[in-house]
Amino acid sequence: MALALQLALGLKSEELPAIEDLEKERQDLSAVFEKKSFKDAFSSITVRSLRKWLAIILIAAQVDFKTLSAMASGTKEEKILAACASFLRKDPSLLPLFRSIIEESDEDLFLATLLLLMSAVQEYSNGKLIDEIEKWLEWPDVQVRISAVKLLSNLGSRMPDFSEKVLEDLLEAFEKDPNKRVRESIATQLGILAMENPSLKSRSYSALLSMFRKERSAKVRKAILDSLLTLT
Repeated sequence: MALALQLALGLKSEELPAIEDLEKERQDLSAVFEKKSFKDAFSSITVRSLRKWLAIILIAAQVDFKTLSAMASGTKEEKILAACASFLRKDPSLLPLFRSIIEESDEDLFLATLLLLMSAVQEYSNGKLIDEIEKWLEWPDVQVRISAVKLLSNLGSRMPDFSEKVLEDLLEAFEKDPNKRVRESIATQLGILAMENPSLKSRSYSALLSMFRKERSAKVRKAILDSLLTLT
């Protein structure tokens, strides 16, 4: 199973913990949780452990529903793991981002990703979440920027108080980003965000019209038109 997952996810063999090691890793994390709250435990977990933790989440995201349900009724850390895995299962497009996180060594990105995942089951400052993901909009990797666009849109839909801020972030990112795939994603998410937050419809519609007049990419223009149609 470990080999199959390694091949399916494109992970390097040395980065993917063996299945038999997962129980030990769970026990190690459990020991940390017994002494500190999860939010305070970040400082006690090494970068290597963070990489393992993300790999375990990726593995958990591939298990069958029955196994995931059993995890969700287990210990606190198993519930967190199950919640993170469910988060990924609902949005498979995030898998490439997680692969890049596991294979790279940027500790800040590890922490930002874990912070985002843990928001599903822990209480965090919504503003802090937005601030962390805003940094991804300028990440060198295109897939990370596309993932950041989608995550910000999702958070803006879930957190109406921050929808204006997310709209500003996406409009600014559209103007700055040279990659047409990123701009296409932004155009699509602007329509979704405005549909979820009716107070943004008028401004979003005007912004999309302006974007359409300036945009030269056919695919991006189509994405803009699709969003305009959803708002009419």
